[in-house]
Amino acid sequence: MITEENLDKIVEEFEKDPSVFDRTLASIEDQNIVMFDILLGSHAEILNDDEMDYLVFLYVILYEAISRNYEIKTIDPELVEKMDEASWETINLHNDFESCYDAFYTSIEETELLEFIYVSLDEDEDREYEITASGKLVMLSVLVSEIMLLCEA
Repeated sequence: MITEENLDKIVEEFEKDPSVFDRTLASIEDQNIVMFDILLGSHAEILNDDEMDYLVFLYVILYEAISRNYEIKTIDPELVEKMDEASWETINLHNDFESCYDAFYTSIEETELLEFIYVSLDEDEDREYEITASGKLVMLSVLVSEIMLLCEA
């Protein structure tokens, strides 16, 4: 089980040594670029530049945490698309961040990863920009899909 402490440690490592972040991003590009492209690219037009940068940052943190606890396999593009569609079905059904979060919470084993997403997308007065309501839903969908594909596929 991936814990909050695991996630905090990764964030600290990325902050202390950005090359760790770069290595993880390179690993994604080597092993699962199709997943990365589909999940981030399919709804990128909805996000502003700050939101997209933050989404990539969160994506890489989750990928690193998962890779330390699971064997990362190359995911079939068709499975990625199906997971993305399923995630969006939940989003469209509930269409509210809190309701979507609750729906996803019941279907994910690695609940601390989902809690990390929630906290990361929650309002933060120290953040230099605000995440829009639609941005939060896109980011939730992408990151939940990532978790489900890498941890539970």
